[in-house]
This record gives sequence, C-alpha cells and structure tokens, in this order.
Amino acid sequence: RRTTKGARYVEMALRLSTVLWPFWGLRGNYSEARSFLEQAIAVSEGAGASIRAKALYYAARIAHTQGNNERAEQLGKESLSLYQELHDATGSALALHHLADIAWTRGDLETARVQGEEALDIFRTMNDSADIAFMQLHLGTLAIDQGDYTKGCRLLEENLNICRELHDKSGIAEALMNVARAHFLAGDLTQVRPLLEESYAFYHETGDKESIAYCFCQFGLLALSQDDLPEARLKMEAAVDLFKEMG
Repeated sequence: RRTTKGARYVEMALRLSTVLWPFWGLRGNYSEARSFLEQAIAVSEGAGASIRAKALYYAARIAHTQGNNERAEQLGKESLSLYQELHDATGSALALHHLADIAWTRGDLETARVQGEEALDIFRTMNDSADIAFMQLHLGTLAIDQGDYTKGCRLLEENLNICRELHDKSGIAEALMNVARAHFLAGDLTQVRPLLEESYAFYHETGDKESIAYCFCQFGLLALSQDDLPEARLKMEAAVDLFKEMG
C-alpha cells in the first residue's frame, strides 16, 4: 500500500517530468525523457488526475517521436479520457491533436483531418491564438500531404501571421519550412531556398536539433532536385548525424 509520503514523491516526479519537457524536447533527449516518464506513470495510480493526464500526454508525444505509434496511441487515448473527465478543454484539444498526428503517421489522413479540425474548433471557442496557430499548422501541412498546396499555404500563412504577432520563433520557423515544402512539391523551386534559410536561422537560434535536422533534409532534397549531388549528400549526412545524436 502506498504511503502518503510515497504518493507525494510520485506526484512530484510527474510534475518534474512535465516541467522538464521543453528541455528534453529541444535537446533531443527523448530516451531519457521517456524512461523517466514511463517509470513515473507506472506507479502513478492515485496521483492527481490533472498531472497524470499531462504526463501521459508528454509520454505519448515522446513515444510517437521515437516511432512507437502503438504505445503513443495507447498513452494518448488515456490522456484524452482523463482530460475529458476533468472537462479540461485545452488538454482535450491537445490530446486530440496528438492522436491526429499519430493517425497521420499511419497514413490515415481522414482521421488526422477530422481530429485536427475538432481540436481547432475547441481552441477557437477559447479564442486561444497560440493553439489556433498550432492547429492551422497541423491542418496546413496535412493539406500539403494530400496534394492541396493552395489550401495548405493559405492555412500556413494564417499560422505564420499569428506566430509573428506572438514572436513565436519556433512557430515561425516551422511554418516557413512547411511553406517551403509546399513550393518544392508544387515545383516552384525559386521560392524554396529563401524560405528554408529563414526557417533554419530561427531553428538555429532556438537550438531545436530535430527541426534543424529536418531543415537539412529539405536542403538536401532541393540540392538533389537541382543535380547538386555533393551538396545533397553533405546536407543529408548532417541530418543523419543529428538524428543519431538524438537517438
């Protein structure tokens, strides 16, 4: 039977894990983060529902990042269920967005769209600019993956405007990279490099290794499409080195 003191330690571990998430995410320490979270969650029965839901949400995101979609979906659904029981609209919307991302990874684009639009509706009800932008990014990049570059760029431009107003460097960088990707896929290569260079500058400033690696991938694909094989190889190897570093 868990003592009151033991329960406090478990809840403290859960809180610590959610506070450390930005550090783990930016530095790419996903294995450490997941190990810490999973251990805390395993003994978290009886801990506060709100902090447990949050820990489940972050654990789901890390599992998804590491490619374990089955575990990510399980954790994500547990998180969503708890948030809904708590009538926590923000938490529910975030969990829905993450489940949409998992569906997207699996190739179920329709589920990804439906869950993403449900999350966006919740954020709009709350008039939450930052999370509205977050979901516009999701739906914009999803539209690009579905081949609707016009819709994708429109949603990403709306996202970009909000991110600039909020001085959200990571959000600006991600929007720029995805607009670049839309132009690349549409065959409009003249627009790609300036967008990627601006995106890379913001990512470099924030120290986001994972996104820097994805930027290198995009630079590599651009070089490959222009028959610059040495540059393509250089950028792809830089991306691989960063992904290896992050595990």
